[in-house]
Amino acid sequence: MDGSSTLESVDVQQFLTNFAETFNNNKPELAATFCLLPSIIIGDHNKTVLNSQKALQAIFSRFIRRLHAKGIVNFVPEVNQTMRLSDSLLFTNIRWQLFDKEGQLQVNGSSSYTMQLMPDQQLKIIITVIDDEEKQLEKMFPLSKRL
Repeated sequence: MDGSSTLESVDVQQFLTNFAETFNNNKPELAATFCLLPSIIIGDHNKTVLNSQKALQAIFSRFIRRLHAKGIVNFVPEVNQTMRLSDSLLFTNIRWQLFDKEGQLQVNGSSSYTMQLMPDQQLKIIITVIDDEEKQLEKMFPLSKRL
């Protein structure tokens, strides 16, 4: 089986659902394992490069705390589009739906991910672009302004 057919068989929705579960279960250390180092997170006004698992854990921990402070406890990703970029790279645009404990939708925002299929057939996030029009996610995601 060549690299492209392997990439095409990857379940991106399941990968992102598993990623969301790390937030749902307040597991920033596990969320960090979904990313490849260095990892880049970009918004319209903020950018950061993360070079360690510890830095990824810290940023995910702050993100989870900010969302929990707003009553958000359930993260649900919905894949809008996935494009193959190369034999091991793909680009995915998703809509994040964030719900409170009563199941009420609180935030509806978009993100895009560039991901790489690793030799062990696992996806890893390389670049995250927070690209929702209303800037709801970017306002909550703790990024520096430097890249």
